[in-house]
Amino acid sequence: MFRTIFLLMIAIVALFACGEVESATDEIELEGSVLAVAPSPTAVPTTTVVPATPIPTQAPTAAVAPSASSVTKTQETPVPTVTNEIPAPAVTPTVVARATEVPSPAAVPTNIPVVDPTATPIPTTAELVECIVGGYIEVLEKVKSGEFDGTGIDELSSKPRAKVTAYDKYGVAFDDSAGVPKLATASYVELDATSMVSKFRSHSGHDFSDSYEDCRTMKHYTYFRQGLNYGSLPIYSPIDGVVGMIQEEDIVENAHGGWQLYIVSSVDPSIVFRLFHMKPMPGVEPGRTVRAGELIGVNNDVNYTNDIAVQATMTDGIKFMSYFDFMSDEVFTKYSARGVVSRESAIISKEVRDAEPLACDGEWYVDRTPDFGDESAWITLN
Repeated sequence: MFRTIFLLMIAIVALFACGEVESATDEIELEGSVLAVAPSPTAVPTTTVVPATPIPTQAPTAAVAPSASSVTKTQETPVPTVTNEIPAPAVTPTVVARATEVPSPAAVPTNIPVVDPTATPIPTTAELVECIVGGYIEVLEKVKSGEFDGTGIDELSSKPRAKVTAYDKYGVAFDDSAGVPKLATASYVELDATSMVSKFRSHSGHDFSDSYEDCRTMKHYTYFRQGLNYGSLPIYSPIDGVVGMIQEEDIVENAHGGWQLYIVSSVDPSIVFRLFHMKPMPGVEPGRTVRAGELIGVNNDVNYTNDIAVQATMTDGIKFMSYFDFMSDEVFTKYSARGVVSRESAIISKEVRDAEPLACDGEWYVDRTPDFGDESAWITLN
């Protein structure tokens, strides 16, 4: 009986202690720090105490078993563990403001060109092309209307050679000090249809010389294979440029010679490519921009030859140069595969031609015929 009464008393005391735990939160004071004890009898996760001021390392507090006279804690309520390692307060990084860097007068660039508003403006390449093309169109219109008085051309042999350049306006001329630019990135004819190519400065055709040389053919003829429909052979633009002029050729032996087309280089406006004996495609007209490799026409119906010339504007005249000098390596490789040994093999040098001069009567050679088998004048393609 006494045992029953004793157990009953312990149960009453336990109930009373649980009521106190639920009604209030115990506080355990530890060296000036306050540790909150969760009111629930469930396990409380470990809590790190961060004191206001650093304190010496302290061993963890041992758990105190409850006594009969103590009602502040029960055995079921665990005591939070205080770790030995107390981290230092987080340090807020100091941000140092960077001063705005103001360059000193000595740091200011000194190579900025001074522009003279009264000087002639330096044109862009596009403006030069426009100038040259505009000049060609102006001359062409005067020729068509019969108002052309010869101004702006160079009379060489019996045909006027158009000399409309940007030099007079801007003082720009061809400069080959860095070498001849490889502007011709496409072949202007199909090599499969080509039988032979004439040499630069040969006696093939007729005299076609520039402001500095006389009585020699300073262009290349393309001799097509026999039995082809010559009027259907395609003609391509060899360069990127703008069509400057389309000039009607003469009628020879009651046969129309076709048209001559001028293309001003969009890379170096002092260079003009001239294609002969062709028929331009519809829409190919002065002022039209063309790309290298673009189909711009077909060969003239009655011509089994076609020719190409390259003229450079110099400060005191026009200089004709070889198409082979302007070929890109890719284009020349195609000729090389057909038997052209080198670029030089397609060109008779000025020194050699001066040492072996030709005789001319007007624009025609005296006692020389265009012998297509003459190796001194032609290269046969395989």
